[in-house]
Amino acid sequence: MFKRLTTSITKPPLAVFFMKDSWGKSILYLFFLPLFLIIPNIISQSINSGMSIERYDLMVQAIHRNLWAEDNIIDDFQLTASETYQASFDYFTIYVGDQQVAMDSVAFLMTDSSVILYMSNVEIARISYEALGLESFDFNIRTTENARILASYIRTFYNAQNELMIFDIILFYFVGLFDYLFYALFMVFFSMLFIQGIQLPVGYRIKLSIYLTSIYVISKLIFMLFGVPQLEIISLLLVSIYHMWAYRSMRFISKGVM
Repeated sequence: MFKRLTTSITKPPLAVFFMKDSWGKSILYLFFLPLFLIIPNIISQSINSGMSIERYDLMVQAIHRNLWAEDNIIDDFQLTASETYQASFDYFTIYVGDQQVAMDSVAFLMTDSSVILYMSNVEIARISYEALGLESFDFNIRTTENARILASYIRTFYNAQNELMIFDIILFYFVGLFDYLFYALFMVFFSMLFIQGIQLPVGYRIKLSIYLTSIYVISKLIFMLFGVPQLEIISLLLVSIYHMWAYRSMRFISKGVM
């Protein structure tokens, strides 16, 4: 596994020797490599567990834009909501007032007496306003400072849920897996259309792209660790260069490959 990784990164033309790998080995490699992309998330959680500052700021902005109503108020640890409202940020949604939560987001539902956390429409945890310390809140005061007050209480509830940290890591893994697979398959079509003179079965092209696209994952990991994820475009450029390098270095001998 690691030999294939180091070879694919340092000597891309030699990745052609992995085209004969079994599908099981190639698929195992495909699922293994995105594990590297969760390393920054794990490091971040170990240093500063809980909601990140970036996500907290997004929540404040969402509350400031969407959760204001003249007749909605929390008083003596009880919510009175004449109207229902929603505010979405990242993959979270805050609901004010009893209403149906969406399946495709992590939801904080503010009912008359408590905040309930839902994941895929399944209740994970709840806390009363009294236990949270949220005695009063006026939804009619539309200021950033007031939005931060409500956001700070929701963040306190968020930080107490270990399930959210695990969910974050799992989600990050699958997003990385999807990106990795997408770019690998894209390069299969790219090589078929624009790299002429090399006749390979589609299955071999797919396996070769799985290994050559390793540079996308590793370079993206490096950019994330150095805090410059916006340089991901360089990762995509490297993927293209690695594919052209490998294909142009290939000397296809039909008898030896088929």
